[in-house]
Amino acid sequence: MMQDSSQSYCIDLSKVLLKALATSPETPIAVMQNGENFTVQDFFEKAFTLKEEIHKNSMSNKKWGVYTDSCVNGLIAIFGVLWSGNAPVLLPNACEETLCGLDGLVDGYITETADLKTSETLIRCDQMRHYNRQQCDLKTVVIPKNANIYLFTSGSTGQPELICKQFSVLDIELYALNETFSEQLKSAPVLSTVSHQHIYGLLTRLLWPLATNRLIIDGLLRFPHEVSDQLQKYPQACLISSPAFLKRAGHVVDFPNANNKTIVFSSGGPLSAATSMEIQARGSVSVVEIFGSTETGGIAFREQKSDKANIPWTRLPRVEVRAPEGILEILSPHMGGDDWWKTQDRATIDGAGFTMQGRADRLVKVEEKRVHLDDIETFLTASPLVNDAHALVLEQKSSQLCAVVVPSDDGWDIISSQGREDFCKGLKSHLAKRFEAVTFPRRWRFVKKIPTNAQGKRQFTRIESLFNDDEISSNLPEVTDSTAVQAGEDVTISFYVPPALPTLQGHFPEQPIVAGVVQLHWADHFARQHFGLIETSYKMNQIKFKKVMKPNAHYQLKLNLGASVKFEFRGDENIYASGELSYRDAE
Repeated sequence: MMQDSSQSYCIDLSKVLLKALATSPETPIAVMQNGENFTVQDFFEKAFTLKEEIHKNSMSNKKWGVYTDSCVNGLIAIFGVLWSGNAPVLLPNACEETLCGLDGLVDGYITETADLKTSETLIRCDQMRHYNRQQCDLKTVVIPKNANIYLFTSGSTGQPELICKQFSVLDIELYALNETFSEQLKSAPVLSTVSHQHIYGLLTRLLWPLATNRLIIDGLLRFPHEVSDQLQKYPQACLISSPAFLKRAGHVVDFPNANNKTIVFSSGGPLSAATSMEIQARGSVSVVEIFGSTETGGIAFREQKSDKANIPWTRLPRVEVRAPEGILEILSPHMGGDDWWKTQDRATIDGAGFTMQGRADRLVKVEEKRVHLDDIETFLTASPLVNDAHALVLEQKSSQLCAVVVPSDDGWDIISSQGREDFCKGLKSHLAKRFEAVTFPRRWRFVKKIPTNAQGKRQFTRIESLFNDDEISSNLPEVTDSTAVQAGEDVTISFYVPPALPTLQGHFPEQPIVAGVVQLHWADHFARQHFGLIETSYKMNQIKFKKVMKPNAHYQLKLNLGASVKFEFRGDENIYASGELSYRDAE
């Protein structure tokens, strides 16, 4: 579907799609999750139907919130809104807090989610009936040059920000991506572990394959076995993924044999050379990293084919870079302006690209000594006892350097057998090989996973909350991980019970236990924290203590919010306690 012009540096997606409708309407755009083909004609008819439905509910120049899990429904929703003369606002999630933040900003919502909690107009994009092709006025399905689309930033440094991008600017970036990688991709179908609700997934998972007639395989792949299953069906696929997924699961994905190579794309953060090389060794022909952001679009790319440290980035076509005073600045057509953009990345210009030197805002002063937080993290993860690490400075009573560490299996064994203090001593001895003692972290947290968002980017506010040391939290277990489903009604919290936890005192000195009243306190605390409950009291129902909970061990607390809060403490595949806390009838 690619246009012939090489001078305009844009794909002109409207023209490409209209040509496809005129010449090959039965060509599949996507394979839906039920196995059926979704064709060019299906796309036009359903998106045009949505366009007409939007016209019934609003005038033009309005904003419509869009949230879909399905690529097919995402295409219908985005183009239906654009064709109607309105602007789609791609939501990062469908949580109630996100929707509340959009009050007064959007005219309505386009979604496939039946239970979206909003009082605004709601249109189901997955229930669009087919229009007859003759009823589709092709003059009305051309996207204007000044059409806008709104996306949220990742929110890794705070609340996600809403960014406006002209659709024509996205079109220019599509041209650059295809210009750079078309020879590698050829006709590779597209699989994905990342959502199209953010700019990286929107471009690489939806718009780019749509513009180049590459088949989109619908459905978000969340687990390694799902990726492996799809790669057996589409061995020469293009896998759109993230550093978080590839690091966690890339080594267990079954890539096809050497005759059928998969191409992997990664964005959202740096990928280690070790992970990149391991994936290539397992069968991927290439792992391409894309560097950029919602604000800037794509800036550069690289492929790490050796364990050489800090491999340079190559600029995407027509992107200019400079580094006055060592700080990377860019001038790019992917931003839609003529001004240089100053990043917070330290870099040195290197021929056609640049080499990253870490974040400028991560160079800190500790006890009058300058230290880079990236260096501390890198050196910690070089220890066989550490899988991952995050260093930060907290400005509370005084500035303190802190570290959140994901221990390896051997690390957890030391914590369980010898205690946290001995494990910390071991980490400090490791740091002493490179850093002065005054620059060591003063406070430590050990977790199963460093908090990240859906794009795999670290959530700094959640990381900082691990160090809330008020009187209440001092009597709580150490949370090592927490996950919640999209609707926010099911939460699983993994935690560790330290032997010296104050709340254990007085319960059998020879063998401390976590008393039942303490378990109820924990269930109530985390239920209020995750579900926003404000009632002052609760009633207990069906409380059962089935097994004695002891300290110096890991457990899970599962919470479900319905008419009451159901809780269940688990560990080693055993249920330790369960019950219900009823807040509505407590008064």
